[in-house]
Amino acid sequence: ITAVPEASTQQTIGTLKLSYDFGAFTLRSITGYVRTEDAFSTDFSGNGLVNGANVADVDQISEELQVVGSAMDDRLNYILGAYLFEEEGDQGFAWNSYAGVGSPFPVSTSRITAKTTSYSLFGQIDYQITDALKATAGLRYTNDDKDFNLLFTSLLGAPPTTIVFADTFSETTPKFSLDYTVPTSGSVDSMLLYASAANAFKSGGYSAIAIFSPVDVAQYTPETNWTYEAGIKTDLLGNRLRINANY
Repeated sequence: ITAVPEASTQQTIGTLKLSYDFGAFTLRSITGYVRTEDAFSTDFSGNGLVNGANVADVDQISEELQVVGSAMDDRLNYILGAYLFEEEGDQGFAWNSYAGVGSPFPVSTSRITAKTTSYSLFGQIDYQITDALKATAGLRYTNDDKDFNLLFTSLLGAPPTTIVFADTFSETTPKFSLDYTVPTSGSVDSMLLYASAANAFKSGGYSAIAIFSPVDVAQYTPETNWTYEAGIKTDLLGNRLRINANY
């Protein structure tokens, strides 16, 4: 552990995309793999009193399957799919403190192992109500299973502490939107009005920094939000001027 910031990150990333056209629909497969090896050592206090070092190794793999097609003379477009994700990692921390004694002394170490298994089912349709008006509706179900284990070892005399969490987070999130293409003439080349409402979800997790004791290691709850947007997109003067605005 050093007070001079040092860091290194190495990643191996691979992606495989496959698709097959069945005529009535297209089947797509997107496979991803990421391996991350990370290490750093730095002064967390900003004044040289608390220094920490970290080593982490994480592997994640994902698979997404999509069915994409159209119907009703191409007035209806759709996508249906499933997404699978798994991530496993371990992370080690070590902490030193100077605390006014002139030389660093070891405070604690932490060893974290974590695993996340997630799957989602989703679908979205775009329907051309008229040549100018299009409606979109989508729905996504997400399920995250998380396992967390932290071994905290104090180097100041306290006994080791093990903290274990296991949680499942799930949510169904919809999306709705309307697009209207305004008839144009003169200097207005194109004009689009749109509005949307969408729900989003992020699963809970764990705060895992433990320096002098594991008292701050805790769970945090999931986040959800609704987003509403309305806007206009225009091209003017022979497509030489573009004006977009949204709220």
